[in-house]
Amino acid sequence: MTPSRTGKRAALPIDELPSKRIRNDSNGTCHAPSPLEDAGTWSFLERYLKEAKLAVFSGDGDDYEAMNNLMALKRRYIPEPSVSSSTLVATFASKRKQVKHCIFIDREAGEGDDDEEEEEEEEEEGDEYDLPPRPRKVTTLPGQSAKHTLSKKIDEIFNAYDAQACASKPPGRLGRIPYRAAWSSDTIDNRMYLLNVHRTVTDYVAEHLRSKKFSVIVSPWVPGQLYVVSESPRAIASSLPISHKLSVKDYFRISDEERAIVEPNCPVQDLKSANELPSGHPLVWVLVALRDFPYPMPKGSVALLDRSRLPAGNAVSDIIRDGEVVGCSYKGEEYYKGLLLKSFHHDLLNVVNTPHPDEIRLHIDSGWDRPSMKIAERAFSLEFLRMGDSARVIIGEFGAEISEVVSTDHTFGSVRLEYSIEGDKIQSEVRLQDVERVFWVGDTVRVVAGIYLGLEGHIVQMTDDIFHICQTSTKEEVKVSKYHLDRRSLKHTLQAQLPTQQFFEPPPDPDDIQIGDVIQVLLESI
Repeated sequence: MTPSRTGKRAALPIDELPSKRIRNDSNGTCHAPSPLEDAGTWSFLERYLKEAKLAVFSGDGDDYEAMNNLMALKRRYIPEPSVSSSTLVATFASKRKQVKHCIFIDREAGEGDDDEEEEEEEEEEGDEYDLPPRPRKVTTLPGQSAKHTLSKKIDEIFNAYDAQACASKPPGRLGRIPYRAAWSSDTIDNRMYLLNVHRTVTDYVAEHLRSKKFSVIVSPWVPGQLYVVSESPRAIASSLPISHKLSVKDYFRISDEERAIVEPNCPVQDLKSANELPSGHPLVWVLVALRDFPYPMPKGSVALLDRSRLPAGNAVSDIIRDGEVVGCSYKGEEYYKGLLLKSFHHDLLNVVNTPHPDEIRLHIDSGWDRPSMKIAERAFSLEFLRMGDSARVIIGEFGAEISEVVSTDHTFGSVRLEYSIEGDKIQSEVRLQDVERVFWVGDTVRVVAGIYLGLEGHIVQMTDDIFHICQTSTKEEVKVSKYHLDRRSLKHTLQAQLPTQQFFEPPPDPDDIQIGDVIQVLLESI
């Protein structure tokens, strides 16, 4: 008696246990349910049981009584549901329509998914042959559910927004969501960043960043380094084109202490002393030493103007300021204390801390802005400061103490000094610009700037900033500024008797070129 299969599903045989339906009895023992408790089996029998098959029940030939007996047996194992499936679906749909409208939730996002789920539910209902759902045992945890908690939080946000909108809404106008910019120059502090850039494109990157209104300082100490002030490295990178962006290798944030060193209070500009101009003016007037002279001079000369060599008469007129003659004008050019006044666009100028020593000397000789030139001259001298040299701090509590240099960091402009006070060793780190080198009579030195460049000898007398140097080779005595000297160690020792075997110091490495060395440029003839 095998019934024909016309539906999508068939009930399992009576002697075969279902594989996925397991229940627990009161003792906690797991076992498979009886086939008589399977709603699908009863639905199959109700749909496909014919008149000839009703004889298996005790109806004495009465089909109606046999069917009543069958339904009574069904109700014995499967209880009647209190609510039909159609009623549950209608109730769920009505509750879903009662969800409160909220501007923070996109209600259209899941409409397609809901339609698909409803289609699947309809197919499953067709597969189950309109069977009533089985009641499920649901475990309820104490406290509010996640759904209620989320709904409560959304209501709180909604109420807070309404309260704020009402408080900030002007009278007579509709309330709108207030707009506030995420960034402004007041909300984020600008910081300084060190950029390591390829040396060949350093000037191009600096010029491009300046055109984007960034504050840029080209490092006078290390080639290929830029100091840029911005709110973040991302802002710097986003303002660069792709060709320039790939040229920047690293971004490092500079601390406030290091930034104070990088941005000196009184920077000296290259080859010039600038006059004060209104802010935003595109031109800058500077004073430079002469290279083109109004009278005959040897080619390549760099010097101050010699007014005595200018023609006498009305062609030359004096420049008077505050009742004092400070210069003269000749053929449309103005000269201040021997320096030529020139104008340049501000984008063509760079600020440096240590100009060339020859330029410093010419400005000092002219007498124009002598204090600034003295600062620049001392900065040039400190470029040769190294470990083991004697130095003195010109400001602070250790101003009168002579110390020894432990280490120097010319990149950030700092030096570490060691003091010996009552037998105790004390180390202190100070700014390089606050330190002055100390020389002693008898020190072996070398001239690194000026007309005696390359001369070596020892100090025999010190008068203020001028030292008397005795040349090692000719024993001739010359006068040199102390800012143009570099300490050199002795390379010989005095012995009472020469040894039997002479030891000669090998010649220096030709590739070892230092600041102050005398070199000769060899040009290959074509």
